[in-house]
Amino acid sequence: MDKKVLLLWGNNTDVDILQSGVEKLKGEHGHVALENAERLLFSFHKASTFDHILCGTLFPSIEYTDDLLAELVKIIKPNVTITLHSVTENNVPKLVSRLKLSGFCEVVPDQQKVVLEPKVAKRLKEVFKCENVPQVVEITAKKPDFEVGASTSLFRGVSTNSSTLGGVNKSDISKVWKLDSTVDDELVDDDELLGEEDKKEPDPKELKVCGTTGVRKACKNCSCGLAQELDEEARKQNPTQKSSCGSCYLGDAFRCASCPYLGMPAFKPGEKVMIPDSLNKADL
Repeated sequence: MDKKVLLLWGNNTDVDILQSGVEKLKGEHGHVALENAERLLFSFHKASTFDHILCGTLFPSIEYTDDLLAELVKIIKPNVTITLHSVTENNVPKLVSRLKLSGFCEVVPDQQKVVLEPKVAKRLKEVFKCENVPQVVEITAKKPDFEVGASTSLFRGVSTNSSTLGGVNKSDISKVWKLDSTVDDELVDDDELLGEEDKKEPDPKELKVCGTTGVRKACKNCSCGLAQELDEEARKQNPTQKSSCGSCYLGDAFRCASCPYLGMPAFKPGEKVMIPDSLNKADL
């Protein structure tokens, strides 16, 4: 039975080179399907159709895009080799990496196998606009021995009632992730990590001091946070609210714009201010 071979060609391939090359390949492989690399995605070939694929064999002018490589790994049969030809100026190591990322394995580049015919070498110089003939490399890659998207069970043929699972005794499965059987698994109480010295409150004299004054007293233009820290300590020691201007208790007419008592009635100095229930209810 003849193998079904796909031959990909690029837009810069000369017609004479293409015709003579196809006739030669038909004599070697039998059935040869001819496709333009840029139109392959619109050919809608079924998965695992071809026994071999030749890319740029007649003329290495194909641009190997990610979409093209993904299509090639789909339409070639599993455990079958694909042959690509590319000019070394097109960054062969990068192409090898992209072939592997597309799903191919056993990717092997070889620059010694490519022997160019005179008319092919001449055409290469015209296409790449260079004086010397560009070096062409042949890359072979193999599709893995399974279809794209295939899946399999990790424990095939294992009964759920069996005493083993994947060759491992079910009684030993809980020990798989245990690093050492002699290590105690019990969690440590965080409180036991703290000693009596750790639980003592720090001496205020040992706390933050001002970088300017050298003592625990904020300077005029404090920017290190010490002023806020001292104000917080003062509020904790004396929770009674004090007015900075001394006029808050007189009413809104005497209060500043940032006064926390705005909108509240006047009160006696030192008196605890209570917000009426009516002010806690929405107007609507």
